[in-house]
Formats: sequence, C-alpha cells, structure tokens
Amino acid sequence: MKLSNVYIHTCKEISSEVEKISERNLIKAGMIKKVSGAYAYLPLGYKILNRIQRMVKKILNEDGFQEILFLGNKDSFFKKVKKDMKKDKVFFYQVEQVIPSRENKRGSILIKGEVFYKNLKDMKKDFLLIEDLCVKVLKKCGVNGEKIKDIHNQEEIISSIIGVSSKEGKENIVTCSCGYKATQRYAPCTEESLEDEEELCMEKVYTPNVKTIDQLINFFGITSKKLIKCLLLKNQKNFIAAFVRGDRELNLAKLERALGFSYRELAFLNEEEVEKLTHAKAGFAGPIGLKNTIIVVDHEVTCLKNAVAGANETDFHIKNINYKRDFNADYILDIRNIEKEDSCIDCGKRISVYPYMDMGRIQKEKDKICFSLDITAILSTVASIYYDEDGLRWPISLSPYPVMISILNMNDQDQIDFANKIYEKLNKENIEVLLDDRNEKVGVKFKDAQLLGMPIQIIVGRKVKDNIVEYKIRGKEDKKELTYNELFFQIQKDLGIFM
Repeated sequence: MKLSNVYIHTCKEISSEVEKISERNLIKAGMIKKVSGAYAYLPLGYKILNRIQRMVKKILNEDGFQEILFLGNKDSFFKKVKKDMKKDKVFFYQVEQVIPSRENKRGSILIKGEVFYKNLKDMKKDFLLIEDLCVKVLKKCGVNGEKIKDIHNQEEIISSIIGVSSKEGKENIVTCSCGYKATQRYAPCTEESLEDEEELCMEKVYTPNVKTIDQLINFFGITSKKLIKCLLLKNQKNFIAAFVRGDRELNLAKLERALGFSYRELAFLNEEEVEKLTHAKAGFAGPIGLKNTIIVVDHEVTCLKNAVAGANETDFHIKNINYKRDFNADYILDIRNIEKEDSCIDCGKRISVYPYMDMGRIQKEKDKICFSLDITAILSTVASIYYDEDGLRWPISLSPYPVMISILNMNDQDQIDFANKIYEKLNKENIEVLLDDRNEKVGVKFKDAQLLGMPIQIIVGRKVKDNIVEYKIRGKEDKKELTYNELFFQIQKDLGIFM
C-alpha cells in the first residue's frame, strides 16, 4: 500500500484529557480518532483489528469451532441447536459489535462463542481447553496472558478471565505468593475470629451533623474498624440494607450473586428514599430498628464487639452495639471487597492487588460454556505495551505492515524507481509493505515512521546511486546499509520466512 493513498492524520501533541497510554499512542499514529465522544478506527487501526480477528478465527477453527452469523434472538436459535444436536457437543462462535456506551466509550468488537452439551462429562476439560486457546491467542499477539479465577470457590471455577496486569485495566486482581490469582470482584475473604472484649451496655449518643466515617472516628475517638457502615439498596421488589465494617467497601457483585440477583440489578437509594425508609437523614442509618428491609451483614460485622452505628434517627448514633445481643440479620455473607494485606483464602498469607486488563472471559452455565475475546481490548493492550517515547513498536505478528519504505526525496527519480522496485518485489512475495511516497519533508517522514511503528523500516536516500539503502528495526538504534540483494536476505531473516 502507498501511504499517499491511505487516510492518515498523525499528530505529535494531543489533549491532556486523553489519559490512557494506548489511546494516546493510537491517536498520535492516526489509527483511531475521537468523534463525538466515541472512537473511530481508521484504516491502519482497523487493519490491525482485522488481523487479530483472523488470528483468533484460525486458532478456533483448528480446534473444531465453527463460525456462524445469527442476527435474531439467540436464545431461540440455541434452543433449536440443542434440540437438533446429534453429537454430544457442538462448538460455535460469531463476531459481534458492541456499540459505544457510557461505560465503554470506544465500543468493542467481540468474538463470542458457546459450547453446547448433551453430556456434561467433558465440560471441565473443555473449560480448561478454552482458557488455553485464549492464552494462545494473546501469545500470538505478543501478550503473555494469564488465567485468573473469577466466580469460584475452593472446589470449582465457574468463570475466569484472561488478560494481563495493566494500569489501564478496569478490573483489579488479587494475587498471592502461593500462586492464587483471582478477580477482586469475586475473590472470597477469609472469616475473622470474634473480638475478645467484654460487651458493654448500648448507649444512644447525640451526634449533630456527624455523618462521615472520618467525623465519627474523631467524635468517638475510635478507629474505623469499630464502625458499622450501612449501605441501602433496592431492586424492583425489595429494599436491602448491607452492613460492612467501617474500613471496608461493599462488594456489590458478591452481594448480588449471594442473594441470587442478576448483575447490576441492585441500585443505591437516593437521599429522599433513605429518609423515607429509615425515618432519618442520610448518614444515620443502622441495623437496630430497621424495618421492611432485607438485612445482610458481612462476616466481619458479626465479630465486632461494642461497635458504633447509626440509630435510624437524625443526629443520633448508638455505641456498644453487638451482633446477636442487639440485632440479627437475614443473611450473614461475604460481601466485602478483599483488599491489599488481607489474607489469602488458600494459604493465609497476605495478598496483593493490581489493576488488570481483561481481554477474555469464560463462564460455565447449566449445559453450556460461554466465552468472549475482546478484539479491541487486545489492540489497546498491545498499544500500551509496545511503545517508546517516539511512538508505537508493533510486534511483527500484529503490525499493519511488517515493512515500511520511506523515500526521502520525491524529486529524485532514482530514489522513486529504486523504492518502487523493492516495493514490487515484496508485494510479489506476498509481504505486506507500506511505501511512504508522500511529498513531505524528511523530518515529517522520519517522525511518522516512528509514530506508526512498523517493525522493519527501509530508508531510500542519496546512496541509492550506489545500490544501497538504510535498514533498521523499529526500537533499535543499530542501522545497516544494505545492497538490494542483501536487503531481501535480511528481511527474510527478520520475518522468519523463505523468499
């Protein structure tokens, strides 16, 4: 492809509002463009997306998956598939596009698959197989993907995610030196032991305008571990009061799953709803005397002695609250977020928490396994890993064009002819090549070559009269001067192909 025919607009500087490294790199290289709050994938960026798709499809096809396209109600189609199945299992996948939204500003291209079963005996083995296929895809893209437990217990993994540690990740993962790895969203917490302290008499205390955790700590002269935090939620049928220790955060995903609700079914009450339910302004809710509400407490709350909580009365709290003696719960569950320095569920050692880029998901459901690979997330991850201060450095497997030729002087016919000779030879050998034949300044061409990040860069300049070009690998300082014949031997070596 000749660069003069490609729609491209590179830029050296971009708005500081664009924080993610991957987005900054792709925008600078003219591979994506922000339009009305969403992102358009321009020709070179879209070419990489297509390359990733082809790689994924090849791997899935080799392992017995079949591609389909169904535009109607998938549930109806899948019921029909199950009814007509002649084998014990069938493997399907299709490409789906997710429209940009508030949560996903760029939108996504997903490859989603299902494995249907008549006999479930192979489900566990196939789950592991699909995990391995996802890891294989990422490795082909130059990413060392990890398998991370998502919904799980010590006996079984219900779902897992595949990805890498990344500051740009939307997920957090929990890791331990024993090898345990799980998403923070569903990682179970260890149960605490009961505090060894004499139970004191309950006391109602006037606390005018004392609402926040910090205000309560200062007012009572205690630590946040002695506070019981109340979070009020609802779905279409119920009000739920969830109680966690004052230094903890509620894990909404755990709460919903434990109560059998669907993901994101619960919503937090607004201040008006809080006042109507508790008969008190927001900041004074507590477990004693709360009515018409499902009360759920975290395991840790049941271990507290002489804790402080809201009195369900404006400007009042109650101190020396003890579970069982003073209040009971409808459910005692693990509903808190596991945090850094908490204990590992497997070995008891201290855990660490890291941001994580999720690129694949696998989940067991009744009589099938569902999985998805996010093609756009793979592109973003690669763009956040393979770069330097000058721009992108694409791995050969993903680069839009493995080879880029730059003509330094478009007024020199010898340079033009020699560059075209190399270009035609590479095309004849089915090696994708990008020829910069634009009538731009040398500095602009060099800068764009760095921003675009094609792995092999050939510069055709003044020494063309001696049959010599400059040859370099993006990201390396070493440059070589090669003759026409030496050039193709070097390309063959660096691409690992026979020409």
